Amino acid sequence: MLFLAVFCGFLAETKREQMAENKTAKQLAQSLLADFKTDAETLNAALIYGNEKIHAIDSFFLQTSLPVEKWNDTLIYKYAGLAARVRPFERNSGTYDQVKASGSLRYFRQELVD
Repeated sequence: MLFLAVFCGFLAETKREQMAENKTAKQLAQSLLADFKTDAETLNAALIYGNEKIHAIDSFFLQTSLPVEKWNDTLIYKYAGLAARVRPFERNSGTYDQVKASGSLRYFRQELVD
């Protein structure tokens, strides 16, 4: 009878640990998804900015290809300023770094980890 009680306690503890790990995995997955959505929005903004920069560079070269007396100094200044700015893309890797450092990748199936 004692053996059966210990064995049932072991099964209950294993089930509780699995439930806790599943809950943690779900929270981490939601946090990773939020990071991916933020990264997608940031990357989209960076792409829009890059397209505006390309347009500014094209317009700058178009202005400077004109004879000097037809140059619009205001536009040249504006386009040169836009072309010189940099807006790097920085990914949000806080959750991933936390998962990797804490060993929580074991909560996920191998195909998800890959």
